[in-house]
Amino acid sequence: KSVSPSLAMLRMTPGPSLQEKQKLLQEKHEKAKESLDKLAVGGGVSLWPEMDNMRLTAEEGFVLFISCVLMILSVFLVFRYLHADLLKSLHNYTGQVKDFSAGHPIISISESSLKNSVLTWHKDFWKLLDDIQRQFETHLLQAHATYLLYLGLYFVAISTLLYYLADNVIQKSRLTPRRIKIWVLLLVATASWTVLMLSLLLSSQHLEHSIEVTVHRLQEELAHLATVDFDLKAYHNVAAYWRVRCLPPTAKGTLSVFGLIPVRDLFFYLQYYSVPVLTALCTPVLKLLLALKEIYFSPQKPR
Repeated sequence: KSVSPSLAMLRMTPGPSLQEKQKLLQEKHEKAKESLDKLAVGGGVSLWPEMDNMRLTAEEGFVLFISCVLMILSVFLVFRYLHADLLKSLHNYTGQVKDFSAGHPIISISESSLKNSVLTWHKDFWKLLDDIQRQFETHLLQAHATYLLYLGLYFVAISTLLYYLADNVIQKSRLTPRRIKIWVLLLVATASWTVLMLSLLLSSQHLEHSIEVTVHRLQEELAHLATVDFDLKAYHNVAAYWRVRCLPPTAKGTLSVFGLIPVRDLFFYLQYYSVPVLTALCTPVLKLLLALKEIYFSPQKPR
């Protein structure tokens, strides 16, 4: 069948080969894959029929694991740089408070020895608690700029995590490899820092508890002195003072966080609200991890 010269020339014009077309298509697919989490609709695990190309490869998973380990190590080193001296001081003062009663026994051989030992106990314990307050008392406006900076970064990281979680729920699974990497690294960093800060809070609470135990021991000494015929007015005055200053419900505690929240109250609230707060924080994270498990480890459906 005869054809026009133009059509014959068009047929003879060389076009791109099939391999070139496939390579171009793969390049477009990779670009779309990297920027998929920025799309307004669809996205993530449900947009592409070939899900194998949307998953993290074994090499990417290994690199992500190494990055998480390095992130944990970096967070630990930064924490030690910022708070190593504080932790050392907390442990040092906790040991001093625990050993205070043994080093300052109440001597009840005579009325004068009882009064002198009680007054010595009172003066030395007063000096010790004043040293503790001067060492650890820091107000928010007087805090070092480094502490304020890392607090800001911590809240920014938490906000970013919550944004990713909410965005993933609203947009129906925008779980691209790029977003998975960012989300996991942020989660590891914030979780590591949170655990380290909780350990710091626990050390502070140990010091608070040691102070309360020492004051309780002073109160319990009255049981041994109830049978002796001594003037216990000075002892009662000292015991009443320390009961009001250090024991609940009249005392707020010796240590506080930036002069705003007493450590005792913060620790109580964390204990009281830990279950609902952890449930609210961990439920979306666990759901997202289960979704990733279904994507990466569920058996492939036959085509």
